[in-house]
Amino acid sequence: MFNYTDLSDFEFEELCKDIMERKLSMNLRIYTSGRDRGIDLSDYEIPHQTIVQIKHYMNSTYSSLKTSLGNEIKKVEKLNPRSYYICVSKSLTEANTEDIYEMFANYMDSTNNIVDLKEIDAFLADESNSDILRKHYKLWLHSTGILSEIYNQNIFIDCEDKVHIIV
Repeated sequence: MFNYTDLSDFEFEELCKDIMERKLSMNLRIYTSGRDRGIDLSDYEIPHQTIVQIKHYMNSTYSSLKTSLGNEIKKVEKLNPRSYYICVSKSLTEANTEDIYEMFANYMDSTNNIVDLKEIDAFLADESNSDILRKHYKLWLHSTGILSEIYNQNIFIDCEDKVHIIV
């Protein structure tokens, strides 16, 4: 699993934008942080036909995520998009996914409109999406340091032996 905890809310939104653009085969508009009226990403049409709501709730409970999503229902009803998607930085159970789907079923084709952390992780692990992974370096920055240490471990061990002999 990649390291999502170092991403700010906006950085997570940027990551989800790249993922959803690839998944939906369309360009999406991202908006600045702040009151978003229920829109984190959208198509370029007015009124919007495709809307994506993003929740960076990795260290929160499912209950708080569900409450936050519940606050979005009236906004989505007012916007009335053809397609509504939700991306969350939290792993969801099948029951969680079904609960969320029921909240927004009028605007979703299926539970596939809900993208959780496991799906994001699998998407980024796919070699065909390595360009997106490279772009979001905070996801793997710490890992490369560890990999570098492991890779260069024999150099450090040899140096320690040489220093010990000289002293």
